[in-house]
Amino acid sequence: MKWKKLGKIFEIDEKNKKNWNASHSANPVCIKLNSDEIRVYFSTRDTEGKSNVGSFDYSMKENKIIDINEKPVMLHGSGEEVDSSGIGIGNIIEILDEKYMYYMAWQVPQGQHWRGDIARAKLDLENNVMVRDDDFLMTVNNDIDKVSLSYPFLIKENNSYYMWYGSTDTWDFGNGEMLHIINLAISEDGEKFDKRKKCIPYEIGKAQAFSRPVVIKWKDKWRMWYSYRGNKDKYKIGYAEADNLDKWEVKESNFYCSESGWDSEMVCYPYVFEYNDKLYMLYNGNGYGKTGIGLAVLEEE
Repeated sequence: MKWKKLGKIFEIDEKNKKNWNASHSANPVCIKLNSDEIRVYFSTRDTEGKSNVGSFDYSMKENKIIDINEKPVMLHGSGEEVDSSGIGIGNIIEILDEKYMYYMAWQVPQGQHWRGDIARAKLDLENNVMVRDDDFLMTVNNDIDKVSLSYPFLIKENNSYYMWYGSTDTWDFGNGEMLHIINLAISEDGEKFDKRKKCIPYEIGKAQAFSRPVVIKWKDKWRMWYSYRGNKDKYKIGYAEADNLDKWEVKESNFYCSESGWDSEMVCYPYVFEYNDKLYMLYNGNGYGKTGIGLAVLEEE
C-alpha cells in the first residue's frame, strides 16, 4: 500500500478566521456535491478553544478550493447541553433520505476530566446548516463503555447500521496514558445501538489510544484507517482489514509523517473516500488539526 501526499489543501489563517473559527481544521470528512466536487466539513475551535463545524467546497478535478463557507455550519451547545464544550466530527450518513452527522459531543464539567458522548445532527444541505437531534444520544454504561465515548463512524450494510467508535476504559492505564479502544455497535434504524465489543487489538505503550476510525469496502475487502498512539507520543495513522466487518487484522498503513513541514510531527484523523476509481485520504498533521488539512491518493495496493 503506497500513498502519495498531494499537499495541504486548507488551513485556518488570518484571512479566513473569525471568533467562531479562530484555529484548527480537524476531523475532516466530505460528501459529494457532484461528480467532481466535494464539500469538506471540519471541526474548528473558537477563541475559547471549543469546537464548531465549518466547511469548504473543493474541486477534485481541478485540485482547488471553490468556496469557503464564512458562516458556521453548526455551533457547539451552551450550559449543560451535551456538546457544550465542542463538536468532534465522526461522519455523515444518509438514513431514510435524511443526512445525519454523527459526532463526539465534548463536555468539560467544572473541576473534572473532559469526556464525550455520541450525538447526531441533521444536515440541511441546501442551506448548509446542521441542527442537533435532541432525541438521539449514545452514552456510557457500566459494562462495555465505562468512561467516555469518541468519534463514531457509520456505514449501512445488510440493512443494519454498523458504528465504530472510541471508548475509554480508563484515563490512566498506569503509564500516564489513557486506554481508549475502538468498539463496534450495531443498529437496525441508526438510533438504538446494540453495543458489542472492541475491534482493534491494543498494545500498552505502543498502541493504546485510538481515535476517529473510517471504514470503506475496496476490492472485496473491508478497510479501516484510524489514529493511534502509545505512551503519550504523537498520533500515527493505523490500518486494518476484515472480510466480515467483525474480525480485523492490523496491517502496515505505510502512511507516515513528512521529513519537515506541517505534518512532520503527527498524522491523524484520516478520512478515506473514493473518487474516479481511486482512494483518497483527507487527514490532519501537527497539532491535532492546527496546521490544516492534507490530501493524499492511494497509488498502489
